Amino acid sequence: MTTERATYPGSTLPDFRRRRAGWVVPFAVAAICGALAVLGIALTADTVHVASIWPMNAFVVALMIRQDRGAWPSLAAAAALGGLVGNLYMDRSWPTAAALSGINVCEILACAVMFRHLAGERSGIADPRPLLFFLGAAVRVPALSAMMAAIVLTSPPLPPFHDMFRHAYAAAPLGLM
Repeated sequence: MTTERATYPGSTLPDFRRRRAGWVVPFAVAAICGALAVLGIALTADTVHVASIWPMNAFVVALMIRQDRGAWPSLAAAAALGGLVGNLYMDRSWPTAAALSGINVCEILACAVMFRHLAGERSGIADPRPLLFFLGAAVRVPALSAMMAAIVLTSPPLPPFHDMFRHAYAAAPLGLM
């Protein structure tokens, strides 16, 4: 099956907005997101699990900055589903899993929007200037999402807010980069 392609400097990717592929691509992205979340959880099993979702965020941000904005809603929904599966895999309650998944989607969207705003609609990260813009977004945006995650995760059996924020923020920029 041939799909339309969005062109960007360096290469092309399938345009996820096309109806010919139906829901196959968003479900595939959701499955990859869930797998990345579970993999991150397995790799950080001996920690507080704060850093486990960010490889998934990096994957979706990379897809978003390479797609037209029309594809972003389906990618955000796929990330939300994958994040929800990952958080439920960590034995989180449904409300906590949904809140953390929503926070991850906000981080993904904020990073993609900030990059597009600074670098331009058709910029890739292969050039030095857009790469610096991406690095700036990857360092700034996680501060807000780490703060929101620390608020959601702070409760008596878990570490205090400042420890949770420190762990979450330390991992998020590294994961996005």
